[in-house]
Amino acid sequence: MQRLLWITEHYPPTIGGMANACDRIVYHLRDFFHIDVLHLCRATQSKPPYRPAHVMEEAGGNCYVFHAHRDIAHTLNCVYLWLSKQHQKQPYEALVAFGGYAPVFAVPTFAALLGLPYVLLLRGNDFDAGLFQPKRRDLLLTAIEQAAAVCCVSSDKVQKIRALLPHKPAVYYTPNGIDTAEWKAYEHDYRLAADWRKMHSEGRTVVGLFGQLKEKKGLDFFVDSLQQSAYSDEVHLLLIGDLEEEMRRRLTGAGQLHYTHIPFVERMQLIPYYLACDWMAIPSFYDGMPNVLLEAAALQRPAIGSQVAGIADFIEHGRNGFLFEAANRHSLLEVLQTALELPANEREAMGKAAFEGLQAAFTARHEAGRYAGIFEEILFRKNAAQGA
Repeated sequence: MQRLLWITEHYPPTIGGMANACDRIVYHLRDFFHIDVLHLCRATQSKPPYRPAHVMEEAGGNCYVFHAHRDIAHTLNCVYLWLSKQHQKQPYEALVAFGGYAPVFAVPTFAALLGLPYVLLLRGNDFDAGLFQPKRRDLLLTAIEQAAAVCCVSSDKVQKIRALLPHKPAVYYTPNGIDTAEWKAYEHDYRLAADWRKMHSEGRTVVGLFGQLKEKKGLDFFVDSLQQSAYSDEVHLLLIGDLEEEMRRRLTGAGQLHYTHIPFVERMQLIPYYLACDWMAIPSFYDGMPNVLLEAAALQRPAIGSQVAGIADFIEHGRNGFLFEAANRHSLLEVLQTALELPANEREAMGKAAFEGLQAAFTARHEAGRYAGIFEEILFRKNAAQGA
Protein backbone atom coordinates (compact mmCIF):
# COMPACT_ATOMS: atom_id res chain seq x y z
CA MET A 1 0.00 0.00 0.00
CA GLN A 2 1.31 3.47 -0.90
CA ARG A 3 2.71 5.41 2.06
CA LEU A 4 1.94 9.08 2.73
CA LEU A 5 3.15 11.37 5.52
CA TRP A 6 0.50 13.84 6.66
CA ILE A 7 1.92 16.93 8.43
CA THR A 8 -0.46 19.08 10.45
CA GLU A 9 -0.91 21.28 13.50
CA HIS A 10 -4.50 20.07 13.93
CA TYR A 11 -5.17 16.50 14.98
CA PRO A 12 -6.80 14.92 18.04
CA PRO A 13 -6.49 15.33 20.95
CA THR A 14 -6.28 18.94 19.76
CA ILE A 15 -9.88 20.22 19.71
CA GLY A 16 -11.68 22.29 17.09
CA GLY A 17 -13.19 22.01 13.64
CA MET A 18 -9.87 21.65 11.81
CA ALA A 19 -8.74 18.81 14.07
CA ASN A 20 -12.09 17.07 13.55
CA ALA A 21 -11.77 17.49 9.79
CA CYS A 22 -8.19 16.21 9.79
CA ASP A 23 -9.16 13.15 11.82
CA ARG A 24 -12.12 12.40 9.54
CA ILE A 25 -10.18 12.73 6.29
CA VAL A 26 -7.22 10.67 7.46
CA TYR A 27 -9.50 7.96 8.86
CA HIS A 28 -11.34 7.48 5.58
CA LEU A 29 -8.26 7.87 3.35
CA ARG A 30 -6.60 5.01 5.22
CA ASP A 31 -8.92 2.75 3.23
CA PHE A 32 -6.76 3.71 0.22
CA PHE A 33 -3.28 4.47 1.61
CA HIS A 34 -1.01 3.87 4.56
CA ILE A 35 -0.94 7.29 6.24
CA ASP A 36 1.38 8.35 9.05
CA VAL A 37 0.51 11.63 10.75
CA LEU A 38 3.18 14.02 11.97
CA HIS A 39 1.39 16.22 14.50
CA LEU A 40 3.14 19.47 15.42
CA CYS A 41 1.39 20.51 18.61
CA ARG A 42 2.00 23.27 21.13
CA ALA A 43 5.07 22.98 23.31
CA THR A 44 4.81 21.42 26.76
CA GLN A 45 8.54 21.66 27.41
CA SER A 46 11.36 24.14 26.86
CA LYS A 47 13.03 22.32 23.96
CA PRO A 48 11.59 20.30 21.10
CA PRO A 49 12.58 16.62 21.10
CA TYR A 50 14.90 15.12 18.50
CA ARG A 51 12.37 12.33 18.14
CA PRO A 52 8.59 12.19 18.61
CA ALA A 53 7.39 12.91 22.14
CA HIS A 54 4.67 10.32 21.59
CA VAL A 55 3.98 7.63 19.01
CA MET A 56 0.39 6.47 18.76
CA GLU A 57 -0.39 3.35 16.76
CA GLU A 58 -3.60 3.75 14.77
CA ALA A 59 -5.40 1.59 12.23
CA GLY A 60 -3.73 2.25 8.88
CA GLY A 61 -0.76 4.23 10.18
CA ASN A 62 0.95 5.87 13.15
CA CYS A 63 0.72 9.34 14.67
CA TYR A 64 4.03 10.94 15.61
CA VAL A 65 3.60 13.85 18.03
CA PHE A 66 6.22 16.61 18.13
CA HIS A 67 6.01 19.54 20.54
CA ALA A 68 6.60 22.80 18.67
CA HIS A 69 9.13 25.09 20.37
CA ARG A 70 8.77 28.88 20.24
CA ASP A 71 11.86 28.83 17.98
CA ILE A 72 10.20 27.39 14.88
CA ALA A 73 13.53 27.01 13.04
CA HIS A 74 14.92 24.81 15.83
CA THR A 75 11.71 22.77 15.90
CA LEU A 76 11.66 22.12 12.16
CA ASN A 77 15.35 21.27 12.02
CA CYS A 78 14.74 18.66 14.72
CA VAL A 79 11.69 17.34 12.87
CA TYR A 80 13.63 17.09 9.60
CA LEU A 81 16.47 15.21 11.33
CA TRP A 82 13.94 12.59 12.43
CA LEU A 83 12.02 12.62 9.14
CA SER A 84 15.05 12.03 6.93
CA LYS A 85 15.96 8.94 8.96
CA GLN A 86 12.36 7.75 8.97
CA HIS A 87 12.15 8.12 5.20
CA GLN A 88 15.37 6.12 4.72
CA LYS A 89 13.97 3.23 6.80
CA GLN A 90 10.43 3.22 5.34
CA PRO A 91 10.17 5.54 2.34
CA TYR A 92 7.15 7.74 1.78
CA GLU A 93 5.80 8.43 -1.68
CA ALA A 94 4.37 11.87 -0.97
CA LEU A 95 3.86 14.43 1.77
CA VAL A 96 0.60 16.19 2.65
CA ALA A 97 0.40 19.62 4.31
CA PHE A 98 -2.79 20.21 6.26
CA GLY A 99 -3.70 23.14 8.43
CA GLY A 100 -1.55 25.70 10.17
CA TYR A 101 1.43 27.95 9.52
CA ALA A 102 4.18 25.40 10.15
CA PRO A 103 3.05 22.79 7.57
CA VAL A 104 2.52 25.45 4.87
CA PHE A 105 5.97 26.85 5.65
CA ALA A 106 7.90 23.58 6.17
CA VAL A 107 6.46 20.97 3.82
CA PRO A 108 7.75 22.51 0.56
CA THR A 109 11.30 22.40 1.99
CA PHE A 110 10.90 18.90 3.45
CA ALA A 111 9.54 17.64 0.12
CA ALA A 112 12.37 19.20 -1.92
CA LEU A 113 15.07 17.82 0.39
CA LEU A 114 13.52 14.34 0.30
CA GLY A 115 12.82 14.42 -3.44
CA LEU A 116 9.07 13.91 -2.95
CA PRO A 117 5.92 15.55 -4.30
CA TYR A 118 3.53 17.14 -1.85
CA VAL A 119 -0.15 17.99 -1.80
CA LEU A 120 -1.31 21.17 -0.08
CA LEU A 121 -4.73 20.99 1.59
CA LEU A 122 -5.84 24.58 2.13
CA ARG A 123 -8.49 25.25 4.74
CA GLY A 124 -10.30 28.57 4.77
CA ASN A 125 -8.27 30.26 7.49
CA ASP A 126 -4.89 29.19 6.07
CA PHE A 127 -5.69 30.92 2.80
CA ASP A 128 -7.73 33.94 3.96
CA ALA A 129 -5.39 34.93 6.77
CA GLY A 130 -2.18 34.14 4.92
CA LEU A 131 -3.12 36.05 1.79
CA PHE A 132 -3.25 39.42 3.55
CA GLN A 133 -0.51 39.01 6.16
CA PRO A 134 2.67 40.55 4.73
CA LYS A 135 4.96 38.02 6.46
CA ARG A 136 2.96 35.01 5.31
CA ARG A 137 1.72 35.92 1.84
CA ASP A 138 4.89 34.98 -0.04
CA LEU A 139 5.22 31.73 1.94
CA LEU A 140 1.62 30.82 1.09
CA LEU A 141 2.00 31.58 -2.62
CA THR A 142 5.30 29.68 -2.78
CA ALA A 143 3.69 26.66 -1.11
CA ILE A 144 0.84 26.79 -3.62
CA GLU A 145 3.13 27.21 -6.61
CA GLN A 146 5.47 24.33 -5.71
CA ALA A 147 2.76 21.83 -4.72
CA ALA A 148 2.00 18.89 -6.99
CA ALA A 149 -1.66 19.63 -6.25
CA VAL A 150 -3.62 22.13 -4.17
CA CYS A 151 -6.95 21.16 -2.64
CA CYS A 152 -9.40 23.86 -1.53
CA VAL A 153 -12.52 23.41 0.60
CA SER A 154 -14.46 26.09 -1.28
CA SER A 155 -14.76 26.98 -4.94
CA ASP A 156 -13.92 30.66 -4.37
CA LYS A 157 -10.44 29.64 -3.16
CA VAL A 158 -9.89 27.78 -6.44
CA GLN A 159 -10.92 30.90 -8.38
CA LYS A 160 -8.65 33.16 -6.32
CA ILE A 161 -5.63 30.88 -6.74
CA ARG A 162 -6.21 30.73 -10.49
CA ALA A 163 -6.38 34.53 -10.56
CA LEU A 164 -3.19 34.92 -8.51
CA LEU A 165 -1.27 32.07 -10.20
CA PRO A 166 -2.90 31.55 -13.59
CA HIS A 167 -0.16 29.11 -14.68
CA LYS A 168 -0.94 26.74 -11.77
CA PRO A 169 -3.00 23.89 -13.27
CA ALA A 170 -3.54 21.38 -10.45
CA VAL A 171 -5.96 23.23 -8.18
CA TYR A 172 -8.99 21.25 -7.03
CA TYR A 173 -12.28 21.90 -5.26
CA THR A 174 -12.45 19.39 -2.39
CA PRO A 175 -15.33 20.37 -0.08
CA ASN A 176 -15.70 19.06 3.44
CA GLY A 177 -17.76 15.99 4.15
CA ILE A 178 -19.41 14.46 7.19
CA ASP A 179 -19.81 10.89 8.39
CA THR A 180 -23.59 10.53 8.63
CA ALA A 181 -23.27 7.05 10.13
CA GLU A 182 -21.53 8.62 13.13
CA TRP A 183 -23.26 12.01 13.24
CA LYS A 184 -26.95 11.26 13.76
CA ALA A 185 -29.64 11.82 16.36
CA TYR A 186 -31.33 9.31 18.63
CA GLU A 187 -34.54 9.46 20.61
CA HIS A 188 -32.84 10.77 23.74
CA ASP A 189 -31.29 13.62 21.70
CA TYR A 190 -34.76 14.76 20.62
CA ARG A 191 -35.97 14.59 24.23
CA LEU A 192 -33.06 16.71 25.43
CA ALA A 193 -33.73 19.23 22.64
CA ALA A 194 -37.42 19.49 23.55
CA ASP A 195 -36.55 19.96 27.23
CA TRP A 196 -34.08 22.72 26.38
CA ARG A 197 -36.63 24.56 24.26
CA LYS A 198 -39.26 24.29 27.00
CA MET A 199 -36.87 25.80 29.54
CA HIS A 200 -35.32 28.55 27.41
CA SER A 201 -37.06 29.55 24.20
CA GLU A 202 -40.45 30.75 25.54
CA GLY A 203 -41.96 30.01 22.14
CA ARG A 204 -39.47 32.14 20.22
CA THR A 205 -37.65 31.02 17.08
CA VAL A 206 -34.30 29.54 18.13
CA VAL A 207 -31.31 30.55 15.98
CA GLY A 208 -28.02 28.80 16.68
CA LEU A 209 -24.50 30.14 16.19
CA PHE A 210 -21.93 27.47 17.03
CA GLY A 211 -18.16 27.26 16.86
CA GLN A 212 -15.71 30.14 16.57
CA LEU A 213 -17.67 33.12 17.87
CA LYS A 214 -15.11 35.61 16.55
CA GLU A 215 -15.22 38.82 14.59
CA LYS A 216 -14.44 37.21 11.23
CA LYS A 217 -17.41 34.88 11.75
CA GLY A 218 -19.71 37.91 11.80
CA LEU A 219 -21.26 37.41 15.24
CA ASP A 220 -21.03 41.09 16.18
CA PHE A 221 -22.59 42.07 12.84
CA PHE A 222 -25.40 39.54 13.28
CA VAL A 223 -26.15 40.56 16.88
CA ASP A 224 -26.09 44.30 16.06
CA SER A 225 -28.39 43.77 13.07
CA LEU A 226 -30.84 41.67 15.06
CA GLN A 227 -30.81 44.03 18.04
CA GLN A 228 -31.65 47.04 15.86
CA SER A 229 -34.38 45.21 13.94
CA ALA A 230 -38.07 44.70 14.55
CA TYR A 231 -37.45 40.98 15.11
CA SER A 232 -35.26 41.06 18.22
CA ASP A 233 -38.08 39.95 20.51
CA GLU A 234 -39.02 37.05 18.21
CA VAL A 235 -35.64 35.28 18.35
CA HIS A 236 -33.75 33.38 21.02
CA LEU A 237 -30.06 33.05 20.15
CA LEU A 238 -28.26 29.87 21.19
CA LEU A 239 -24.53 30.64 21.21
CA ILE A 240 -22.07 27.80 21.75
CA GLY A 241 -18.34 28.50 21.82
CA ASP A 242 -15.85 30.91 23.34
CA LEU A 243 -16.96 34.54 23.30
CA GLU A 244 -14.54 37.41 23.09
CA GLU A 245 -14.84 39.70 26.12
CA GLU A 246 -16.10 42.68 24.12
CA MET A 247 -18.88 40.57 22.62
CA ARG A 248 -19.80 39.26 26.06
CA ARG A 249 -20.21 42.82 27.36
CA ARG A 250 -22.31 43.82 24.38
CA LEU A 251 -24.64 40.87 24.82
CA THR A 252 -25.01 41.60 28.53
CA GLY A 253 -26.13 45.12 27.69
CA ALA A 254 -28.26 44.14 24.71
CA GLY A 255 -31.58 44.85 26.44
CA GLN A 256 -34.40 43.08 24.64
CA LEU A 257 -32.17 40.48 23.00
CA HIS A 258 -32.84 36.93 24.22
CA TYR A 259 -29.91 34.52 24.26
CA THR A 260 -28.23 31.57 25.94
CA HIS A 261 -24.47 31.23 25.86
CA ILE A 262 -22.69 27.92 26.53
CA PRO A 263 -18.87 28.28 26.44
CA PHE A 264 -17.97 24.75 25.37
CA VAL A 265 -19.70 21.47 24.49
CA GLU A 266 -18.01 18.25 23.38
CA ARG A 267 -18.74 17.67 19.70
CA MET A 268 -20.99 14.61 20.03
CA GLN A 269 -22.91 16.31 22.84
CA LEU A 270 -23.81 19.16 20.47
CA ILE A 271 -26.47 17.10 18.70
CA PRO A 272 -29.39 17.98 21.06
CA TYR A 273 -28.49 21.66 20.77
CA TYR A 274 -28.61 21.49 16.97
CA LEU A 275 -32.02 19.80 17.26
CA ALA A 276 -33.21 22.58 19.59
CA CYS A 277 -32.61 25.15 16.82
CA ASP A 278 -35.06 26.16 14.12
CA TRP A 279 -32.27 27.76 12.09
CA MET A 280 -28.49 27.82 12.14
CA ALA A 281 -26.85 31.15 11.36
CA ILE A 282 -23.41 31.42 9.72
CA PRO A 283 -22.84 35.15 9.07
CA SER A 284 -19.12 34.94 8.20
CA PHE A 285 -17.38 37.75 6.34
CA TYR A 286 -15.10 35.09 4.79
CA ASP A 287 -14.70 31.39 5.48
CA GLY A 288 -13.81 27.95 4.18
CA MET A 289 -16.55 25.34 4.41
CA PRO A 290 -17.79 25.38 8.01
CA ASN A 291 -18.31 21.98 9.63
CA VAL A 292 -21.31 23.54 11.40
CA LEU A 293 -23.08 23.88 8.06
CA LEU A 294 -22.80 20.17 7.28
CA GLU A 295 -23.49 19.07 10.86
CA ALA A 296 -26.72 21.06 10.82
CA ALA A 297 -27.73 19.66 7.42
CA ALA A 298 -27.09 16.09 8.60
CA LEU A 299 -29.66 16.75 11.36
CA GLN A 300 -32.09 18.38 8.89
CA ARG A 301 -31.61 21.88 10.26
CA PRO A 302 -31.52 24.58 7.55
CA ALA A 303 -29.10 27.49 7.69
CA ILE A 304 -29.10 31.22 7.15
CA GLY A 305 -25.65 32.05 5.78
CA SER A 306 -23.62 34.76 4.14
CA GLN A 307 -23.02 34.29 0.44
CA VAL A 308 -19.32 33.48 0.72
CA ALA A 309 -17.00 30.51 0.21
CA GLY A 310 -18.29 27.04 1.09
CA ILE A 311 -21.51 28.43 2.55
CA ALA A 312 -22.53 29.57 -0.92
CA ASP A 313 -21.30 26.27 -2.39
CA PHE A 314 -23.72 24.32 -0.21
CA ILE A 315 -26.80 26.51 0.32
CA GLU A 316 -29.21 26.80 -2.58
CA HIS A 317 -31.13 29.95 -1.68
CA GLY A 318 -34.78 29.24 -0.94
CA ARG A 319 -34.39 25.47 -1.31
CA ASN A 320 -32.22 24.21 1.55
CA GLY A 321 -31.58 27.48 3.36
CA PHE A 322 -31.20 31.21 2.78
CA LEU A 323 -28.24 33.31 1.67
CA PHE A 324 -27.65 37.00 2.33
CA GLU A 325 -24.96 39.35 1.11
CA ALA A 326 -22.04 39.30 3.55
CA ALA A 327 -21.86 42.33 5.87
CA ASN A 328 -25.05 43.76 4.33
CA ARG A 329 -27.52 44.51 7.14
CA HIS A 330 -30.46 45.14 4.84
CA SER A 331 -29.91 41.83 3.05
CA LEU A 332 -29.61 39.95 6.37
CA LEU A 333 -32.79 41.49 7.79
CA GLU A 334 -34.73 40.65 4.63
CA VAL A 335 -33.67 37.01 4.96
CA LEU A 336 -34.41 36.97 8.69
CA GLN A 337 -37.92 38.26 8.06
CA THR A 338 -38.52 35.56 5.44
CA ALA A 339 -37.15 32.85 7.72
CA LEU A 340 -39.15 33.95 10.75
CA GLU A 341 -42.38 34.09 8.76
CA LEU A 342 -41.84 30.74 7.06
CA PRO A 343 -44.41 28.11 8.14
CA ALA A 344 -42.97 25.22 10.14
CA ASN A 345 -43.71 22.66 7.42
CA GLU A 346 -41.80 24.69 4.81
CA ARG A 347 -38.86 25.13 7.19
CA GLU A 348 -38.83 21.38 7.81
CA ALA A 349 -38.91 20.76 4.05
CA MET A 350 -35.82 22.97 3.74
CA GLY A 351 -34.11 20.89 6.42
CA LYS A 352 -34.89 17.70 4.51
CA ALA A 353 -33.56 19.27 1.30
CA ALA A 354 -30.34 20.19 3.11
CA PHE A 355 -29.96 16.58 4.24
CA GLU A 356 -30.62 15.24 0.74
CA GLY A 357 -28.06 17.63 -0.76
CA LEU A 358 -25.52 16.53 1.80
CA GLN A 359 -26.15 12.84 1.07
CA ALA A 360 -25.71 13.47 -2.65
CA ALA A 361 -22.27 15.11 -2.53
CA PHE A 362 -20.94 16.01 0.93
CA THR A 363 -20.48 12.79 2.90
CA ALA A 364 -17.13 11.67 4.31
CA ARG A 365 -17.00 9.02 1.56
CA HIS A 366 -17.41 11.65 -1.16
CA GLU A 367 -14.68 13.71 0.51
CA ALA A 368 -12.23 10.80 0.81
CA GLY A 369 -12.92 9.68 -2.75
CA ARG A 370 -12.03 13.13 -4.11
CA TYR A 371 -8.74 13.22 -2.20
CA ALA A 372 -7.89 9.61 -3.09
CA GLY A 373 -8.32 10.35 -6.80
CA ILE A 374 -6.02 13.37 -6.59
CA PHE A 375 -3.38 11.52 -4.57
CA GLU A 376 -3.45 8.57 -6.98
CA GLU A 377 -2.96 10.95 -9.89
CA ILE A 378 0.02 12.63 -8.19
CA LEU A 379 1.63 9.29 -7.32
CA PHE A 380 1.00 7.97 -10.84
CA ARG A 381 2.75 11.03 -12.26
CA LYS A 382 5.68 10.52 -9.87
CA ASN A 383 6.04 6.85 -10.75
CA ALA A 384 5.72 7.56 -14.48
CA ALA A 385 8.45 10.21 -14.23
CA GLN A 386 10.73 7.82 -12.38
CA GLY A 387 10.06 5.11 -14.98
CA ALA A 388 11.00 7.49 -17.77
